[in-house]
Amino acid sequence: MLYTCIIALCFFIVLIGLFLTLYHLKQSTKNNNTEQPKFSLQYPYAWLIQESPSLIITTAFYHFSADSQTDYGAYLNGLLVLHYTYRCLIYPFMVDWKCRNSLFSVAFAFQFSVWNGLAQCAWNSFFQPEWAEKTDTENWLNALGVLMFLLGLFTHIIADIQLVHHRRVSCSCTIPKRFLFSLVTSPQYFGECLQWIGYFLAATSPPALAFALFTICNFAPRARNIHRWHCSVEEGNRKALIPFVL
Repeated sequence: MLYTCIIALCFFIVLIGLFLTLYHLKQSTKNNNTEQPKFSLQYPYAWLIQESPSLIITTAFYHFSADSQTDYGAYLNGLLVLHYTYRCLIYPFMVDWKCRNSLFSVAFAFQFSVWNGLAQCAWNSFFQPEWAEKTDTENWLNALGVLMFLLGLFTHIIADIQLVHHRRVSCSCTIPKRFLFSLVTSPQYFGECLQWIGYFLAATSPPALAFALFTICNFAPRARNIHRWHCSVEEGNRKALIPFVL
């Protein structure tokens, strides 16, 4: 029964990703409208609320599923705790307090965080085999995935810091020009895509695959729109999402 529910959640996650792809593809340019939503929350509170389920769920599974999860499953849940500690407790207080997010977006993201957190952690706690039980090829693949996860996490944290700092000191609609910003318009999205593809290689589970696909579906078209908008206001040779490629 639990296995069936997790697989159903995986299809749900992918469907949401496809929906977001269609939504973003309809946006030919980045929305530069400064008008705030009528019903909204300041960015820090919005991010804190919408990401809190992921942190609570991953932390709970990490600490209270010791009897059922393998050591490797606990390790994967620990990676999730690491990511969502940053995303929930650090990043919200870096962003601009003047910006606001609509209550609908917050509610949508909150609900998604619940379902995705449950799918990832339930699989890691009840269905993830021990590292020693895998073949050498699987172990190397998992190790590569962990490395990609950490590299992607580092990339999007540094990109977040640069972007937040740039917006505070610059009144223009330009983007930074150092680090990966010299190569791509949205290195923060590149870092997240790299991170969750790496997590899929580390976990090799249906929920991890679903979330990796969701991340690509969500961020790739957004990076395309942002790149087109920035190309219309300033020149540059940077790519949209993947350095030297796309």
